[in-house]
Amino acid sequence: MALLEYVSPDVDDDRLQELFAEDAAVYGRPSLFARMLAHDPDVLAARQAYVGSLTEGGTLSETEAELAYVAVAAANDCSYCVASHTERLVEHVGIEPETVESIAAGDTDSLTD
Repeated sequence: MALLEYVSPDVDDDRLQELFAEDAAVYGRPSLFARMLAHDPDVLAARQAYVGSLTEGGTLSETEAELAYVAVAAANDCSYCVASHTERLVEHVGIEPETVESIAAGDTDSLTD
C-alpha cells in the first residue's frame, strides 16, 4: 500500500497541468511516477528537465534511450522502471517483449547496431 495517494491528473493547478501534459506527451498519459512526484512540483519539474535533457537534442534515438532506461533500471533492480520502460518499448516503439526481457536480464548479444 502506498503511503501517499497519487495526485490526480485533473488537479486544479496550472503548473501541475503543464507538467502532466509534458509527461503525457512522452507516455501517452501522466505516468504514475509523475503523479507521485507531483506532491512536490519542484521535484517533478526537475525530473522533467532531466528527462528532457536526455531525450531532446541528444544523439540517442527514442528507441536507444528507452533501451538504456531498461538496462539501467535492471542494473539498479528497479522493477517498476523496468516494467514502465518495457511497456513503452513494446507498445510505442514496437520491440518484441522477448528482446526487452533479454536486455533487462543483461543479454545484449542479440542487439544489432
